[in-house]
Amino acid sequence: MITIASAILFYTLNISSFNAALEFSLLIGFGFLVANTVNIAINPNIPRPILYGIISGSYHLAGILMISVILLIMK
Repeated sequence: MITIASAILFYTLNISSFNAALEFSLLIGFGFLVANTVNIAINPNIPRPILYGIISGSYHLAGILMISVILLIMK
């Protein structure tokens, strides 16, 4: 679902350069994915929430970056 939403935003915002794709990835990655992961991690059942948020958030950030590069190549 994140890929579909990213594709819609990507084409709506008319992103056509690598720098714009990188900015998009960082904005969406940190603004939504990393922030959401850290909020989920702040849970009494997770022993090290900040470490969990950093590790999982990094994977989400890398994923959105890969999606953005693929969308840019496909465009």
